[in-house]
Amino acid sequence: MNWDSDDFIEFTQSEPGLQAYRKSTEDAIAQHVFGVPTMAVGNEMWWGNDRLFLLEEHLMKETSK
Repeated sequence: MNWDSDDFIEFTQSEPGLQAYRKSTEDAIAQHVFGVPTMAVGNEMWWGNDRLFLLEEHLMKETSK
């Protein structure tokens, strides 16, 4: 993201950073996310490093439309 590390740390401890974290956590719970890593595109979801190729295939199909 090209953030300076000090700026990034400051953001994570700021009110906007904490609000973004809370919102992403609430969104993940609402989508029944589990496992790490979890990747979501629209209504599609993949979790686990061994599923990255499926995500890549999905993205290739989406971008070739």
